[in-house]
Amino acid sequence: MTRRDIMHAFEELPYFAQALVAIRMVRRAVLGKYEQGDAERQRVCDILDIAERCCAAGNIHPHKPLLKELMSLRDLYDARRSERADIRLALWWASDAVLAADASQDFAIDGTCPRSARSAIATLGEDRELNRVQISILLASDVDQMLFACGEVGKLPSKNIAARYEGVGSHVLGRLAPVHALTVEQYVPSGEDAAR
Repeated sequence: MTRRDIMHAFEELPYFAQALVAIRMVRRAVLGKYEQGDAERQRVCDILDIAERCCAAGNIHPHKPLLKELMSLRDLYDARRSERADIRLALWWASDAVLAADASQDFAIDGTCPRSARSAIATLGEDRELNRVQISILLASDVDQMLFACGEVGKLPSKNIAARYEGVGSHVLGRLAPVHALTVEQYVPSGEDAAR
C-alpha cells in the first residue's frame, strides 16, 4: 500500500477510528521510548487506555480532563523535555484528535479530527530515533484492520453516513492486533550536528 493509498483509506474511517489509529501509533512510541517503571509512561498509558475506551463508546465527556492532562505534557519543562519533545507533541495531537472526534458530533468541524490524527503520526516520523518505515507499515496495518472491523459492523461512513460521528464500538477494539513498542535506534549526532 502506498502512502497515498494509506491516507485515502485513513480518510474513509469514522472520526473516532482515525483518533484511535493515532492513539495506537503514539502508544507504540511511548512503549519504545519510555523506560519500564517510568512514572510518566505509566500515567500516559493509563490515559491512552481510557482514550481507547472513549473512542469505542463515542463519548469522552467524563474523561475530558485526562485528555487535557496529556496535552499539557507538550509544555512541560523538565530534564527529559528534549528527548521526549516529539512524543509529547504527538500525544497532544492524538488527544486533540479524540477531542475533535467528540466535538464533531455537535459542530461542523469535519477537518479537525483527520488533521490532528495525521499530525500525531507525522510528528512521530520526525523523531530521529524512530524508524519511519516501521511507522508506515504499522499505520497501514492499523488502517487496514480498522477498515475491515468497521466494515463488519456497518461503521464505514461510505455505507452509513451517521457512522462518521459514532464511536467504533467494542467489536472493532476486539478485532485489532495488540500494540507493541516501536523499535528505537539511539541517535548518535554527527560531528557537524554536535558542533551546532
